[in-house]
Amino acid sequence: MVDARGIPLAVEVTAANLHDSRMLEPMLDAIPPLGTGRRGRPRRRPEKLHADKAYDFRRCRDACKRRHHIKHRIARRGIESRERLGKHRWVVGRTIAWLARFRRLTIRY
Repeated sequence: MVDARGIPLAVEVTAANLHDSRMLEPMLDAIPPLGTGRRGRPRRRPEKLHADKAYDFRRCRDACKRRHHIKHRIARRGIESRERLGKHRWVVGRTIAWLARFRRLTIRY
């Protein structure tokens, strides 16, 4: 998971045959407290979650609601095109590409 600027919030390494949507709940729980720049207790969860069609399941939407009512924007399969979330999704792709530049992190060098 990354924030709106592409800074990684939580990272988890899993098996290749595990679907991405199964890891949404553990990833939401792994996010450290976020500083808001204001006084008081830091927020525990982000306010919004943008996700692609791989997360279009009832359990993913319910996981966001159970965790302090995170507003979710999950693309729906068969209804929405890929381009609608493109302005938010490219941040994740850019972060993954940035991490892939570190050769020791890649699988095959």
